[in-house]
Amino acid sequence: MELAAKSEPEPWHIPNDDRSAINLEHVLPEKTEGNWPQFTDEQVKLYYRRIGNLCLMRASDNSATKSAAFASKKPIFERSPYVLTKQIADATEWTWEDIVARQKTLAAIAIRTWPI
Repeated sequence: MELAAKSEPEPWHIPNDDRSAINLEHVLPEKTEGNWPQFTDEQVKLYYRRIGNLCLMRASDNSATKSAAFASKKPIFERSPYVLTKQIADATEWTWEDIVARQKTLAAIAIRTWPI
């Protein structure tokens, strides 16, 4: 999806399949540890696994941020070479509405990525 989002016929950077280098980040974590007061426990269960809440991140950054608040993670998203990860930094605060909106955006990209 990243390559489809960039629309580059010959990309400079290709997402890495090595999970020890790059892995999936849950922007809203499963265990909020009190850092996500804008979400109820029920909302966390409902939204943390949604594709709109997932992005590619360096494994070391993912491990370091764990359940940190969005404000702490945002600078990492801003520096990402991945356009889909970088877009998350455009949000002021990560909410369930942001997850739903991003999910719709990713759905449109998925159609371009995997045309029928």
